[in-house]
Amino acid sequence: MDRPTTLFGSHVRKAKVMPALDGRQMPAKLNIGREGTANQWSGSLPSGPRTIADDPFASKDRARPAEPVGNPAMWVSADDYPPAAIRGGEEGRVQVVLTVDRTGRVGGCDVKAPSGSALLDQAMSSVLTRRARFRPALGDDGKPTEGRYERTMIWALPQS
Repeated sequence: MDRPTTLFGSHVRKAKVMPALDGRQMPAKLNIGREGTANQWSGSLPSGPRTIADDPFASKDRARPAEPVGNPAMWVSADDYPPAAIRGGEEGRVQVVLTVDRTGRVGGCDVKAPSGSALLDQAMSSVLTRRARFRPALGDDGKPTEGRYERTMIWALPQS
């Protein structure tokens, strides 16, 4: 698992890597036969000249998730730490799910796992909604579509 990076008193955890999916949107598996050899494919191949576009194994899926533009660690700075939370000594880890629209802007921010501080959760939601920018998700047809992006951020007070 990736380690959080520290920047301006906050920690940022990188996004999760998603497994390859098969045609049924299930995690893809390699079937192994006897003696560690792959099972034979029983389909038929087209006859005549072939191009890469004719490859039955080539992915026709052009879908992709929403991708951050720039470094997500730069979306939040120490200046975003709520003064009341600093005075109260509040720290915590907040996990958010951003809804990204077809243009790459954040349309909504849901707190999936709260930090324990309503001040910190609200500040993170507000900052990410204003500053986060994305390359929009693409559907199977390769056209922009709504997507989701999950991130965990850690509010940490400076060590004195």
